Amino acid sequence: GLLIAAQESAEAAVRLGLARFLKVARTDGLKARGSLLEARFLDRTSPIAAGFDETLPVYVQGGPVFTVGVFFERDNGERPSGRGGKGDPDVPQGRPFLPAPERPKAKPGEEGFELPDDMQLFYAPYLPAPADRPRVILGFDKETDHLLLSGMLDGAGDLAGKALVVDCPRGSGHVLLLGNNPMWRQTTQGAWPLVLNAVMAFDRLDLRAAPVKEK
Repeated sequence: GLLIAAQESAEAAVRLGLARFLKVARTDGLKARGSLLEARFLDRTSPIAAGFDETLPVYVQGGPVFTVGVFFERDNGERPSGRGGKGDPDVPQGRPFLPAPERPKAKPGEEGFELPDDMQLFYAPYLPAPADRPRVILGFDKETDHLLLSGMLDGAGDLAGKALVVDCPRGSGHVLLLGNNPMWRQTTQGAWPLVLNAVMAFDRLDLRAAPVKEK
């Protein structure tokens, strides 16, 4: 089956453990009451994104946004190796320093689920299988100057890079989290198909279709 949860209901679904491997992001500095913001489709292969362009104006009233991934708690503060004090360079002593190679860019569905550079074998068993990971359908750009379309926006950094619409597999069903309200009167008619697509494809949300190429 399919559970569709919007705004406060979406927060409750995360708190109750119905939606896994993500958390509600803190937005203490955000001020956006009735603003029109630009969101971007991050997974256009999902049936929920069918028929949409690459971006979608969304009506925001301060609803929740999400950070997707697994969150490994570390006990050694700012020093991944745990060697030495805070004033010492975090490098092996008596050897030439070689910086770590640049990490490859995360592929769709991998961001938030990358293993830490140290102790990868230790953390690997805690990663969920790809089929169990949430799919970020709609999210905000990481650049804050690409968000506001109309209205007031303060504290845009709380939204940058966050997920707004997330499809969370759960057993043989799905929990669809909507940080916005796509059915808010006539103001959000452009977002109504998010719900319609999800309802019409409730039994095949696992499918990944090739996105339509823009002409």
